Amino acid sequence: MSTRISRAKRARYLVFEKLFRHAYSQDAEWRYKLARHVLFEDEFPYGTPATTNQLTGFLDGEFEGDIYGWALNTKETETPPKVIVYADGKPVRDVLPVWYRGDVGPHGFYVDLSDMYPEGANVPVEARFTSGQILTDSPMQVRITRRETPTHAQAVLFLHIPKAAGIAFREAIIPNYKQSQLAMIYPDEPGFLPCDFGFLPHEQRTRFRFIMGHYYYGIHQFLPQDATYVTIVRNPVERTISHFLFAFPHEIAGFPEGEWPSLLVRKMEGMETIVLDNLMVRLLAGLNDHVPPGAVDAGVYERALHNVRTSFSFVGYQDRSGEAFARMQQRFGWTVRPALGVVNRGTLWNLKNFEKVRSAIEHFNKWDLRMYDDICKMFP
Repeated sequence: MSTRISRAKRARYLVFEKLFRHAYSQDAEWRYKLARHVLFEDEFPYGTPATTNQLTGFLDGEFEGDIYGWALNTKETETPPKVIVYADGKPVRDVLPVWYRGDVGPHGFYVDLSDMYPEGANVPVEARFTSGQILTDSPMQVRITRRETPTHAQAVLFLHIPKAAGIAFREAIIPNYKQSQLAMIYPDEPGFLPCDFGFLPHEQRTRFRFIMGHYYYGIHQFLPQDATYVTIVRNPVERTISHFLFAFPHEIAGFPEGEWPSLLVRKMEGMETIVLDNLMVRLLAGLNDHVPPGAVDAGVYERALHNVRTSFSFVGYQDRSGEAFARMQQRFGWTVRPALGVVNRGTLWNLKNFEKVRSAIEHFNKWDLRMYDDICKMFP
């Protein structure tokens, strides 16, 4: 039996811990009922703003102009409930709670009010579900603060190709923005709660200035504002080997290291997964996960090449990451971090063991190799 805890259940436990701390001053029976309600979906007869009708949440406060808190439906944790933020007694912004937070999982929300009030203004704010139910600790009085953020005209869409130094770039870039300006599109933390990006309220999408993740080309269609794509690419043979070692650790652990190259070839020959099948071209072309291995052809390649030519303002290289980051800093005004950190670096000596199967990797990833060569010409 698998011991993996689902993302929804993990979020439920995180929420329980948050609620339990808040309820600690209550009597023991109240805390027991609360625990059973959140963890096991039992009826919770003690009516409170936090848990009525399975909707629960907190208004936490203000930071850098963002009003922030968290909310979810404990019966349907994968479906974010809409929250309406009020200021001075008037509804000002709608938001879906989808941001990842370490304390409650992917159920946070951030609403920027700094464009509505001067710095230092004391503003009464509250947050409600669409039913009118009030979030706990709401209403409250907040003092609006400000911070400088990049002023680039277009939203930056960083298409994160796996195993190409993306995490190092992410950790260096995101401190430049307020939380309400960021969207992380990943299946796990720090990604948004999985939902249809286009279902987010119009105003919420308009606020995004930097969107990064393992997504396919095309996310710009859901944005009201202008946007430009950027990405970092890596030699396709090295990227494929690195992704193989990262994605199948338990499987390769059952084989001697000398047999890992043969296992990789068997996976490619058996068309078991798209991550070893021209993944770069797939992402750039805007294919989805349902397009099977072996489906990338000249038509898909031409679509990907067209997208790069028309929609990408910058493409950098994993083996020249420092140079790529410096150029993007200058282009987009990123000033918080002076340089990239070292994150998630694999063991390079493992790559040498795969030289004997290089020709097979090149055969099954011929479109990625061609794309890499063309990108090197377009973005020297």
